[in-house]
Amino acid sequence: MQAELTPQDFQQQVLTELRNINGRLDRLESRIERLESRMDKLENRMDKLEIELSAYTKGLDGMVRMATTIVITAGAAVIFAPLIKELAPAIASLLKSA
Repeated sequence: MQAELTPQDFQQQVLTELRNINGRLDRLESRIERLESRMDKLENRMDKLEIELSAYTKGLDGMVRMATTIVITAGAAVIFAPLIKELAPAIASLLKSA
């Protein structure tokens, strides 16, 4: 059996427990603040990465368009070269006669 606590002992026990709870709450608040700080840093990094990704995507799109233009131009040159070679004398004579 447990002995009866005097009012002073009971009050002291309650105060001790309250101090323990208060200490635990302080540690939790500290951890939450650290986590919030880390989350803010991660959000900032994510924003920077989104900006970098956007710039990379725009650059990549430009490069794809340029490569497409080069391929089309090269293909046209290959296809039309024999035709131009055949028509060159006729075009030259047409220009001389004009």
